[in-house]
Amino acid sequence: MTAPATRWTHSLRLARPPNLFTVPGDPLAGFILASGAGGAWDARMAWAALSAMALYASGLILNDVADYEADRRERPGRPLACGAVPRRAALAAGLLLGACGAALAFPAGAMALAAAACLFLLVLVYDFVTPRGSVAGLLVMGLCRSASVGLGIAASGNLSWNHGIPWGAAAGTGLYIVAVSCMAAGETRVQHLGWGRWAPAAILAGTFGVLAWTPEVVPWAGVALGLLPLVVTWNLGRRLGPEPKPEAVPPTIGGYIRALILVQAAYCAMASWRGCVAAMILLCLWPLSAIVSKR
Repeated sequence: MTAPATRWTHSLRLARPPNLFTVPGDPLAGFILASGAGGAWDARMAWAALSAMALYASGLILNDVADYEADRRERPGRPLACGAVPRRAALAAGLLLGACGAALAFPAGAMALAAAACLFLLVLVYDFVTPRGSVAGLLVMGLCRSASVGLGIAASGNLSWNHGIPWGAAAGTGLYIVAVSCMAAGETRVQHLGWGRWAPAAILAGTFGVLAWTPEVVPWAGVALGLLPLVVTWNLGRRLGPEPKPEAVPPTIGGYIRALILVQAAYCAMASWRGCVAAMILLCLWPLSAIVSKR
């Protein structure tokens, strides 16, 4: 591999391409759930998805910038820690992506722009303010993912709290990420997870259970599809074991993150036949994300 190709590969690794497949489904699910059975697809949904992807990539790059010293000690193979990508260049790229992400939400409306700006602020707070692995950091991480779903809700223009399903989906997504992040925080050492390894599956079960019993109409196709991420996350917890070795945790965390695609598909299928179409599209991204992850 040539030097330019190596630099390009390391630059791509900063943005974690496999994880990017999990991002557009957040605003897509929020938009479809908030629009309801009578809603229609339009360009606002696409702009919200593009905005979320840019903001997510920005957060990942800036996270490596903020964790530079820790990565030099614990993850020396990371692109910045090994010197393959200059730290200043990564900082500039991360900030530029974040600004572009917020700007991409503008065509989706003023509320979407405000939601994207709030999401970028949360990203900066997580990366540069909250201590890594702290309770505050974990909560802000969850808020980032909830806000990603909220970006789609804002793009739909329907921010009514009386329509509880999209907000419940956003909350469930955030809590799921908090549970996964708790396990990821100790990935460089031997952990005693115990029953904690079942937390992601339990949160999803609770979220789908609550949404299924809301007074609004929820197509059972979405509830049935919700069984798929439950099975996947349960199996990940089983494979992880109560005291996983450090080398077993990162790939498992990747599996939990990719399972978000299945969660988003289930959310979409709860809305209408349009949501079922979106769910099928998202389901195609799940194996694609796994393939990219292996490469």
